[in-house]
Amino acid sequence: MSRDIVFVGIGGLVGCVARFLVVSFTASWLANVPLGTLLVNISGCFIIGAGAGLAEHYEWMRGEGRILLLAGFCGGFTTYSAFALENLQFLIEKNFLSFGAYSLFTFVLCLTAVALGFFLTAGR
Repeated sequence: MSRDIVFVGIGGLVGCVARFLVVSFTASWLANVPLGTLLVNISGCFIIGAGAGLAEHYEWMRGEGRILLLAGFCGGFTTYSAFALENLQFLIEKNFLSFGAYSLFTFVLCLTAVALGFFLTAGR
């Protein structure tokens, strides 16, 4: 267990730095659009999907490799990728009710939580 935490930490460190660099680099491209966040979410979803797919076929991508890339790097880079992978699992399992409910509740509740946190602390 403690070894897994080290792999998550290393991957998370690299993922956080990568996210910061992507967002910083793209910030000047379109002033009113969070393009960096969009790119991070899309590329993070591709990486977590590719990692999960590789883990299905290759031993080297199981265990520590999977933990480093999926939980660590992708977790530090973007948690949206985990959300997307979980939704893909619902679709693969043909669990459409869970897919719809999880997607809807995540969007509505997270947007509500952001607004609540913002307005409680912004003094409005």
